[in-house]
Amino acid sequence: MKTILAIAALAAAPLAALAQAQAQAHPVPLPPPPARTSTTPTTAPAAGSDVGALLVGVKAGGIVPFSKLGANAVGAVEVGWLLPWMERSFAAVLEIAYAQPTASGGAGDPRVGGAAYDWKLTQRELVIAPTGLYRLRGFAALTGLPWAGGLVPYAGIGPRLYLLQSRVSGSAGGQAMATTTEQATKLGFGVPLGAELALGPGSLTGELLLEYGALDTAAAGSGTTTAGLALRVGYRMTF
Repeated sequence: MKTILAIAALAAAPLAALAQAQAQAHPVPLPPPPARTSTTPTTAPAAGSDVGALLVGVKAGGIVPFSKLGANAVGAVEVGWLLPWMERSFAAVLEIAYAQPTASGGAGDPRVGGAAYDWKLTQRELVIAPTGLYRLRGFAALTGLPWAGGLVPYAGIGPRLYLLQSRVSGSAGGQAMATTTEQATKLGFGVPLGAELALGPGSLTGELLLEYGALDTAAAGSGTTTAGLALRVGYRMTF
């Protein structure tokens, strides 16, 4: 029996060697490794194509002067451009405003024997005001106020060119005096503080404007200025 097993082992050895050689010559291919996913994009996102937007608006309100001029109404139109930087946080605006404050009083004139006379000043002001604005985007997230999602506060500063016409009329002893007119061009500056509230296709605006300009004309009198605080509301749209 042992002899038969030995003979079988010797006969099987060449067959095992041959099978091993064939396995090495034709290896069984291993399955490919699972594909790996990556959260890193292969290409950078395309740069933004925002070039800004046209801005137009109207405003109206009242102004309380800091000089002898009386409180009066004011109206304005504006046109500008929302700059694309920082999600349109900056704007360059040109405003044209008109106001017509008045002042009146009485005085004695030694040239007419101490007789008194009454006078009235009508001050016409056409104002050209280029202004730079900063708009606080993301106000709701910054303050944690959910209701303020459509609110965008803003602040600005800029020069103001005043085109002035002063008209003075009066009377003395019941007789009208000749009306005098004086024109002048003065420089000043303005600081608007306000907010936009998204409403309809545009935004409702509310604004406080602190302004100052010289008005030391002969008709208006020494020390008179265009300084004042204006409260204005309006509507602004972008295209």
